[in-house]
Amino acid sequence: MKKKSVGIFSVVIVLAILFLSGTWFYHHTEGWSNVDAFYFTVMTITTVGFGDLVPTHDFSKIMTAVFSLISIPLVIFCFGVLAKGYFESRIGHIESRITELLSREKTLEEDVTEVIDEKK
Repeated sequence: MKKKSVGIFSVVIVLAILFLSGTWFYHHTEGWSNVDAFYFTVMTITTVGFGDLVPTHDFSKIMTAVFSLISIPLVIFCFGVLAKGYFESRIGHIESRITELLSREKTLEEDVTEVIDEKK
């Protein structure tokens, strides 16, 4: 497996663990449906926080604070890894395209030189 693929795979696993653990926690401690628990987890991790769902137990409030402090930086890091991978692949594509164009230019230059030499 390529190093870039391992990085993307790791990011997906980390994000899945965050979303699943948050959903599981709120489903069990607050008694919310899986959809509501997932929704609250996403709103917390993305810092949107509409406020339509709020933890009602003291333990849930404390865990939400801890979860936010851990998950928000992790999500930002994961998105950074994904963006880095995307831009590195784009740069690689651009570099290969430039190499191809320079090769064509050199071939054309040689052809022009050859034609000029023949006419002399």
